[in-house]
Amino acid sequence: DLSDCSRLTGISGLSGCKQLRALSLSRCTSLTDWADIALCESLEIMEVCGCDGLTNDTLSCLAIPSLTALDISGCLHVSTTRPLTAATRLQRLRALGCLRLCNLGGLRPSLRSLLLRDCLGLASLLPLRRCPPRLRPRARREARRACPA
Repeated sequence: DLSDCSRLTGISGLSGCKQLRALSLSRCTSLTDWADIALCESLEIMEVCGCDGLTNDTLSCLAIPSLTALDISGCLHVSTTRPLTAATRLQRLRALGCLRLCNLGGLRPSLRSLLLRDCLGLASLLPLRRCPPRLRPRARREARRACPA
């Protein structure tokens, strides 16, 4: 757990942690160098809540094939989930307060749980057509609550 390490700018020291399964970098507000996270090839659970340096471009670094759960809540510069396409085992995505999130493209059929709240830019759930039917009703309810007309 590296949460609240507000002066941390990069995670190159983790590149040798090939067996790392869970990582929390929540509220690491200065973190901008995400490239080496892809070398943690066993990573399954990741929390990056409130990381100001996470953008659409750097989100692709988190698309590790082994990743099953990701929390990007409070990441204000993320507007699309499209960079997560390579996260082929992603089952749970939590995005609370992602104010600019407006596109849910790139989410895989493996997704089982999607929690969205206060995603004020989200106007459509059409990319979820590819997701399992049992996910869609809950996602729609959550989106209605999060994004009133």
